Amino acid sequence: MKSTAPNHKIAKVIIALSVPIILSLTYFIALSLPKLNNPAPTLTSISLTLTPTSTPQTYNVTVTSPIDYQLNAFQLNLTFDPQTTQITNISPGPIWEKATILAKTIDATTGNISFSAGREPQAQQTTNPILITITLSKDSTNTLKLLNTSQLALAGLNQSPPITINE
Repeated sequence: MKSTAPNHKIAKVIIALSVPIILSLTYFIALSLPKLNNPAPTLTSISLTLTPTSTPQTYNVTVTSPIDYQLNAFQLNLTFDPQTTQITNISPGPIWEKATILAKTIDATTGNISFSAGREPQAQQTTNPILITITLSKDSTNTLKLLNTSQLALAGLNQSPPITINE
């Protein structure tokens, strides 16, 4: 029967060599992320607003802040009446040059929406404050509502700032 002791030694060497490489890559990625020249902002509240667009049955969620900020990611939670409203599409708005959808859930039974997106590495934040665009195929009473459980991830803050929902 052949001994597996040399295989264990090889595995230990591979692990020992891999750890510094992984740490170096993590450090390199952290250094390559955009930096803010400003100190961490102090926020009393950031506002989210759901507004209809000029296109019928299309709505935007916009973000408004009293300070300059760098938004890295967000999660928006909304509700709607599934008896009167049908959601056909939700897409990231042009707040960043390039975004990644992290989660997109539309529950037509309960009328709940959860949508999360993040800024792609190296993508810059634009001056356009639109986070998402929602398209409806049926909306007889405009029951779409933003929830205050929505969250924003801002650079320099270790928690989501307080959010005010503008109706």
